[in-house]
Amino acid sequence: MSARSINLTRWRCLPGRRLLVCLGLAALLLALAPVWRWVLVWVAAVDGALLVGMVVDYLRLRRGVRLRLERSVRSRLSVGVDNPVKLTLENRGALAARVWVRDSAPAGCVVTGADLGTDDAVTLGSPQAPRLAVGVGGRGGTPDAPRAMGPGLTLGAAERLEVSYTVRPLRRGDCAFGDLHVRVESGLGLATAAARGDGEEMVQVVPNVLGARQLGLASRFRDLALLGLKRVRREGEGVEFASLRDYTQGDGYRDVDWKATARRRRPIVRAREAERSQDVILCVDAGRRSAARVGEVTRLDHAIHVALLLGSAALEADDRVGLLVFSDAVHAWLPPRRGAPQRRRLLEALTHVQPRLCPVEPREVGPWLMSRVRRRSLMVVLTDIHDEVESRPVVEVVRLLRARHLPLCVTLRDEALEAARAAIPSDPEAVYRRVAATERWREREALKRELVQLGAHVVDRSPEAVTVEALNAYVELKRRRAL
Repeated sequence: MSARSINLTRWRCLPGRRLLVCLGLAALLLALAPVWRWVLVWVAAVDGALLVGMVVDYLRLRRGVRLRLERSVRSRLSVGVDNPVKLTLENRGALAARVWVRDSAPAGCVVTGADLGTDDAVTLGSPQAPRLAVGVGGRGGTPDAPRAMGPGLTLGAAERLEVSYTVRPLRRGDCAFGDLHVRVESGLGLATAAARGDGEEMVQVVPNVLGARQLGLASRFRDLALLGLKRVRREGEGVEFASLRDYTQGDGYRDVDWKATARRRRPIVRAREAERSQDVILCVDAGRRSAARVGEVTRLDHAIHVALLLGSAALEADDRVGLLVFSDAVHAWLPPRRGAPQRRRLLEALTHVQPRLCPVEPREVGPWLMSRVRRRSLMVVLTDIHDEVESRPVVEVVRLLRARHLPLCVTLRDEALEAARAAIPSDPEAVYRRVAATERWREREALKRELVQLGAHVVDRSPEAVTVEALNAYVELKRRRAL
């Protein structure tokens, strides 16, 4: 995470909590005005003294408390997962004060972990230290009153504290953090110094690249190398040793292993390896069904997450990976390539992909892809199998691809449909819902069987398990050399 120093400006003087209490008590003395006329003079004198004390206390705060504020956040946040944000507050002055801080998180994010001024909470990096009072709001807002933001925190002279919270974006694209608002109150409580920090900071919300750790796929990538999938080879005119075998007519003399020949008393040659790399095309369906939400994010976000992790696994296996985003037309295309730069290209291409409110057009997508990819490839179609009307175009796309390529269809299981089909009806409306869900489920199963009959491999799992199952299907196809 990169740390950015926040410059606090626009300082202004506000009445402190004790000053407000004293002014309220002085106002109560006005009730004695009918019986004691000198009370007005006393109230005016007290109010004047309090106002002078507020000004003196404010000047004392500005000279004795020197705050330095930092915000640390990644320049790229992952959609649908908690991303950490850290605030660091340091007092470089010689005067202790009570401090409140309010950050402005991007709009449309779910914010957690921002406890409001609890002195028994835990500070990041210091388990015994108290926590700053932090509030999180939208951009352009004003700081809450100190009472609404909790009791605050006493920040001693030359003291440095840290606090963290998390933001969970629900939409990919560009977003921005807003300004930070700070209030400082002295021990006297007569004045409060309020300031605003220029915290405008643009960040980019990208597809979920942090989910690999949560799903335990890091070890899965290591398993690919252990299975020999990082460099899949066959015997041929390569440069690396594969095995020893008997000499046959046509072998070169430089391939003869003379030591093995002497031991076995017959001509033995070294068999060498030739590289074998396969093409994997990630076909992401961005049609109108991809706009439906599963949990907090859309089906398209789940499909992009699977595409990124499956693409990373294929690149680790030394395969060439390409990308196609389609609906009624082709919206994005990356020719198949290998290597780490292709992983970055995949991430950049998928970051700004949004659902299109239109159906899939097989006559546009199928022939276009067949004309671009002539080498037999593994076509990973990330789509949604819903019903006959919505999913028939996707089946037709798979039918066109099957003539030359090997399709692998990855779809999310509709858990709401499964629950409605299994529910025990208690009234006529519930009976209707169950009958409708059963009919929809039968259509969906018929479409899956048709895809299998066409020669496609189908992965239909819940959002939590679909990534692992898709990766297992890819590993199995590699092991069987299905291409």
